[in-house]
Amino acid sequence: MSKISRRSPPTPATRSWTLRHWQLRTVPHPAKVFLLLVELTAVAITVALLVAQRVSTAEWVRLGVLTFLAIGYAEAGARIERLKRYLSPGGDKVASNQVSVWAFAAVLTVPSGWAAVLVALLYGQYLVRRCRDRTGVPYRVIFAGATVMLSAEAAGALVTWDGGGDVLRGGLRAPVVVIAALLVFTLVNFGVLLTGMCLVRRPPTLRAMLPDSDSFGYEIATLALGIVTAEFLVHSLALTPVALILAAYLHRSSLVNSLHRSSRTDPKTGLPNLPAWTEHAQAVLAHSHRHGQTVTILFCDLDHFKVVNDMYGHQVGDRVLAAVAQCLRRELRGHDGIGRFGGEEFVVVLDAISAAEADAVAGRLRTAVSALHFDDDLTITMSVGMASHEPGLVAPELQPLIGRADKALRIAKADGRNRVRAA
Repeated sequence: MSKISRRSPPTPATRSWTLRHWQLRTVPHPAKVFLLLVELTAVAITVALLVAQRVSTAEWVRLGVLTFLAIGYAEAGARIERLKRYLSPGGDKVASNQVSVWAFAAVLTVPSGWAAVLVALLYGQYLVRRCRDRTGVPYRVIFAGATVMLSAEAAGALVTWDGGGDVLRGGLRAPVVVIAALLVFTLVNFGVLLTGMCLVRRPPTLRAMLPDSDSFGYEIATLALGIVTAEFLVHSLALTPVALILAAYLHRSSLVNSLHRSSRTDPKTGLPNLPAWTEHAQAVLAHSHRHGQTVTILFCDLDHFKVVNDMYGHQVGDRVLAAVAQCLRRELRGHDGIGRFGGEEFVVVLDAISAAEADAVAGRLRTAVSALHFDDDLTITMSVGMASHEPGLVAPELQPLIGRADKALRIAKADGRNRVRAA
């Protein structure tokens, strides 16, 4: 259920960093219990491991080198992280960062309790930096840190169970153990994070909280770089600073990807903007023509949206747009092309279904938007115009299809709004 308030929210800095507006106060009780349980478990296991595990001189050296490199790189890369947070849409989803490089390298080269201590230091540094910048949400940073600590301890338990010592000197079994540890680290990390996020956010579907392919790929790349760093630590300590160059290159590549993605994404809704959607729609039309499939354009427009902006303010209007975009995306297939046309207008391209099936999809979208509930008795309806191109000798053209769908939309508006009309 969407929640829209007439009152303007406080700024992020005030909301996140003053006791009165501390966001943990608004978290559902089951979520608070889960967050606290994860954090206490991480601390308890770490303390127990620190008491039980012995550290050799070589391991102390590796831990010192990793700490120096990790903290130094975190400070040097702080500007890149600020840019990525600014550019990345959908910031509530699972986010990847460079901590995995150093955390996983520590898992493979030092006792797991001290690997968890390294993670705690890095997230403590991150929390201090966010306090200084007055950005972010403190309880999320703490929970994320506890999650990575548990991930490191779980992966470290697998490494230790295999026989202890340096797993990278373990002969033929070493690659299997390393890959297994990587899988355990990833599964525990994402599993605990997603559970906490679902309890806090209560999304309509789990899919809404899953990381996108770029974020997941970036996380795997950082873990792979962690393996390379561990190899340097064990076999050629003098070359370990090379890991900084590799980490910087990976970080820079992720920033370039964020810049590319932000240039193609509408910032208010997280949907593809018009140029990006047009490119996708033209590819869908060409594919449909080659395979003899019907293709349909839906032109969706929120009814009386200007009244929402006038009565409730543009901030509320923007949140309504985001809620509608999420609703439309949830109702469509994963590969259906949806984008923001402009203002309160959305466009959808449907392929591999008949015109009658597309009409049913349009009706379902209209009904789903009408069912959204907001505070202050605010309701939203949507009119939809649709235009289909049947397979034939003539290739479909995007602009004429959009024009026909636009005419059908105007007919839906003239017939009383909150309905679907086909060209």
